[in-house]
Amino acid sequence: MSFVFKIISVLTILIGSFIAFSGPISQTGIIDWSTAFKLMQKLAPLLMIGAGLSLIGLIFAIFKKVPGLALPSLLAIFIAGSVMASLMNMRSTAGEHPIHDITTDLVNPPAIIAGAKFDRKNPAIYVGDKDSGNGATVREVQQKIYPDLAPQTFTQGQTIVFDAARASALAQGWEILNEDNVAGMIEATHKSRWFGFIDDISIRIAPVENGTRVDVRSKSRVGRSDLGANVKRIRAFQADLQERL
Repeated sequence: MSFVFKIISVLTILIGSFIAFSGPISQTGIIDWSTAFKLMQKLAPLLMIGAGLSLIGLIFAIFKKVPGLALPSLLAIFIAGSVMASLMNMRSTAGEHPIHDITTDLVNPPAIIAGAKFDRKNPAIYVGDKDSGNGATVREVQQKIYPDLAPQTFTQGQTIVFDAARASALAQGWEILNEDNVAGMIEATHKSRWFGFIDDISIRIAPVENGTRVDVRSKSRVGRSDLGANVKRIRAFQADLQERL
């Protein structure tokens, strides 16, 4: 019986490790990201079952005083618990209406021009009127789940705000693809650490009455849901820019 529990714990550890490192594995080119996602979905139930059986194995090891069984059972439970907590957080972040194009200007979003030249599954154009798949448009979904997201307005002139916005973009670790102080545009990209997804960011700095307005747009090149990454990116940028100005 102890041998069976050891095998279960080892398999649980291997499944949990694969899910945890599926992103880096996909970046090597061994499997693509979509295959990695499908495998994660299929392996998640097995991971939960393995964690439950490993818990039984741990109880068995304690009461029967079986040497060498408690440690792999504990490790399996810990890895499975950590991985499942991360997966649940990803699901909750995705929300009921997964979208991947977020902007502070829903009427006239900053254009993605430089990023449009690269290979991408999601078009660079803004598709705010497109059905998100849940009976509401992309624009309506954003208004519902991120009602507080809005442009920033500063009293400083365009040049000062542009320089601060550029500094904030670099501070976020973004790679600037194109910048035009006269036009008031900064285009950049950000690569996620886990799966290596590349998202495009477009910043528009425009003069308005008594100041300068800054709009930001962030869009994923692939995938239906961004798991909340784009709105977090915009908010982090806005917070940094606010501090600088």
